Amino acid sequence: MATTVADLLAIDELRLGLVAGKAGLDRPIRWAHVSELVDPTRFLRGGEVLLTTGLGMGGGPRAQAAYVGQLARAELAALGVGLGFAFEATPPAVLEAADRAGFPVFEVLRPIPPLAWVPASIIFWPTQELAIIFITFLGAFYTIVINVLGGARSIDVRYFQAAQSMGSSSWDIFRRVILPGTLPSSVVGSAVGMGITWEVVVAAEMISGGGSQQAGVGGGLGFFIWNSYVGGSYEQIVVGMISIGIAGFISSELLRWGGRYATPWLKAR
Repeated sequence: MATTVADLLAIDELRLGLVAGKAGLDRPIRWAHVSELVDPTRFLRGGEVLLTTGLGMGGGPRAQAAYVGQLARAELAALGVGLGFAFEATPPAVLEAADRAGFPVFEVLRPIPPLAWVPASIIFWPTQELAIIFITFLGAFYTIVINVLGGARSIDVRYFQAAQSMGSSSWDIFRRVILPGTLPSSVVGSAVGMGITWEVVVAAEMISGGGSQQAGVGGGLGFFIWNSYVGGSYEQIVVGMISIGIAGFISSELLRWGGRYATPWLKAR
């Protein structure tokens, strides 16, 4: 049995939001294709899910409606629009044309990569230290939030029903059901986020120039490695890399130890 657009949208982990063309959800999917061309149908055979940021749609309503029309006539399965690049939201002309043709259009919501925030954070934050802290926070934030949400969704609904039937308050349900249910995934998300933050903070220090030189304060490990590279001191580069590895291992192990301490019931499994 072929996978349909409705099956694709039903996958919670992908976080796809249907915005138009509900009548075509039963279309079978043969393949997925990425393109920013004005007319990608020349390279498609039909049945594909086309993923695009919208750069090839055109800037006017007529061009955008024509873009959707050619995809529908080529019998594509659906159109996925990645927001945050060409458009903040799917253009109304695209939605109207998709509804008329019964052609599914969904939005793909993805966070902006943390390092893409480096130029803007340097401009808007008063010091480079605050800019690096902001970028590091963004690096871990989405990973932890997604893991927490996944842990909350995985809690068996019968636990809530049993607690409510015994007269538990909302606070008791949160403390006795939701918090223990999300702790394991929160620990995993924190450990993964810690690894990402080490990558981000090193790269951010390299790009931004490290610490506040006016205050006479040196930068961190990323700035140290970059200065060593510029100065041709390859021994210091190796020392910096080893230091980052040790610091990352220790911080991750501390998180795992805290997770094991906070979730003693998992040891019995």
